[in-house]
Amino acid sequence: MVAEDASDNTKKVFADKSCYYNVPMKIMGTKEELGHSIGKSFRAVIGIKDKKFAATLLGYLDAED
Repeated sequence: MVAEDASDNTKKVFADKSCYYNVPMKIMGTKEELGHSIGKSFRAVIGIKDKKFAATLLGYLDAED
C-alpha cells in the first residue's frame, strides 16, 4: 500500500518493484492514515508479509472498487 500523498518518485519506485516481483500494489489513503492504521506515525508505504492477510485485504479492497 502506497499513500496517495507519497512523492511521485516513491510511487514509481514501488510500482516498478511490485510489477517486477509480481506483487499487488494499491495507492490509497494519506501518509497519516496509513501510519494511524498500524499504530505508527506517518508512513508512505506499508508492506504486508502475511500472504493470507494480504489476500483477504485485497479481496475487501477490490470489492469496494
